[in-house]
Amino acid sequence: MTLIPGLSNTLWYFIAYGAVTALAMRFMPKNKRKKILTYTPQGSHLEKGATIISMISKYAAMLVSLFVPIAMNPLTLWAGNALYAVGLTLATLAMWQFSKAELDLPITSGIYRISRNPMQVMGFVLCIGIAVIGNNVFLWILMSST
Repeated sequence: MTLIPGLSNTLWYFIAYGAVTALAMRFMPKNKRKKILTYTPQGSHLEKGATIISMISKYAAMLVSLFVPIAMNPLTLWAGNALYAVGLTLATLAMWQFSKAELDLPITSGIYRISRNPMQVMGFVLCIGIAVIGNNVFLWILMSST
């Protein structure tokens, strides 16, 4: 772990994810953008608690990634970038499919046929990709709880 943040830190992967997400949302209708960005607490206290822990761990991982350099091991670099690219691509595809669907009907086509929450699942995949790229135990723990 480096004490000085720099250009070779894994935070850049989070920044890229945020930029792609912001760009994708820019082209969505306002009502669909609002639905994606609004947290609606549902379920039991356990489910609500798990959601809060997931959100906190994701923000903590972003903070930690500021100090985690990109691992220069070719295997972890390639594997992590592959996971990150798959997660980013499919999360963006899920947002695009969501933007084309009716708000009052469940989405059952495309990637939503496989998962009811593909944006969250793919966000998890790309977070694991970042953990592989950083090859840092603490980042692994935070990412696996997102």
